[in-house]
Amino acid sequence: MRLKAARGWEIPVQSKRAASLTPGQRYRPVLSTWWYSVNAAVMALCIFFAAAKWDTIPQVLILGNFIFNKSMWIVFVLNMVQALNITVFLCYNRLISRARTSLDPLDREGSLQKQLAHKQIHSILAWAASLLMIVFVGVVQAIGLYGWKGSLLFLSGMSLLAALFLALTGVMLYLRIKGIDQLRDVPSLEDRHWKWLGSIYVNPEDPALLVPSIHGFGWTVNMANPRGKFIVAATAAIPLIEFVLIVPVINK
Repeated sequence: MRLKAARGWEIPVQSKRAASLTPGQRYRPVLSTWWYSVNAAVMALCIFFAAAKWDTIPQVLILGNFIFNKSMWIVFVLNMVQALNITVFLCYNRLISRARTSLDPLDREGSLQKQLAHKQIHSILAWAASLLMIVFVGVVQAIGLYGWKGSLLFLSGMSLLAALFLALTGVMLYLRIKGIDQLRDVPSLEDRHWKWLGSIYVNPEDPALLVPSIHGFGWTVNMANPRGKFIVAATAAIPLIEFVLIVPVINK
């Protein structure tokens, strides 16, 4: 104490940011994987009815302008699309839980709660979108296999698009009203790291895999991270996989 008084020692001001790894243990930022058991149950029902009604399914199937001969592949290919859908959205849900949480040093608890709410809202939206898509694919399968009215395809497709649009619009308005979309991730704010009108984040000095979008909605992959490149490549491969599944059907 005497040395401090004699030499004028001062405690240096802490300028470093600190992060806690415990919020993920105390709070659940995303929906549990068990929620997707509902999606899997819908897919299982579609498979069950297709198998149970196998003998009543006609040998020639008509869907719009396409005519198919009944086979195991033709009957169950859309269930493979449903399984792919569940896998993709499960992975997305997992990525949301791993996204970086950057706290405001002036309001750490408040910013934590807002970012947890941000993740929860996106997790619920992703689950609901996955469920609606699986139901739509099930309707398409029923139209092709059981002779349901073809008009249901148009009606279910329009209903799906309308529901997704309304849900997305509602979420964006809720985030704006609650000020959740105003949160900013300090380490990724520099404009020089954002390419293509702020749509791509490239920062080799940032170890984060996912960072909040500068537009205030969702997250962006860090393309300088090798795992980020893998995620983008895997996402781009999904339409290709679905095309590979459907091509044998169209050729028949």
